[in-house]
Amino acid sequence: LGWMSPSKKMPEALSALQPKLSERQRQLSKLLIDNGQHHLFSQWSDPAPADVDRFFGKVEQLETSYPGGLKAYVGNAKQLLADSKAGVNPLEGW
Repeated sequence: LGWMSPSKKMPEALSALQPKLSERQRQLSKLLIDNGQHHLFSQWSDPAPADVDRFFGKVEQLETSYPGGLKAYVGNAKQLLADSKAGVNPLEGW
């Protein structure tokens, strides 16, 4: 589990699941954590394998279908939230 930097600590619930995850699920969990989405795992408590597969299936779908993948999706969401907080109208000029 050495892929985590000290500043991006793996949530305990996810750490416990690591031996049960596929290589791709481990890659996707790293991608989520690297993009500040560790909170998605904070309430996991021994999830059923089908739930884990369903969750990572949705993450995989987002990663492969959103232009730029998960990193772009999270970046866009953060920018939209920051703009909203600053009173910027994303539809101005349309």
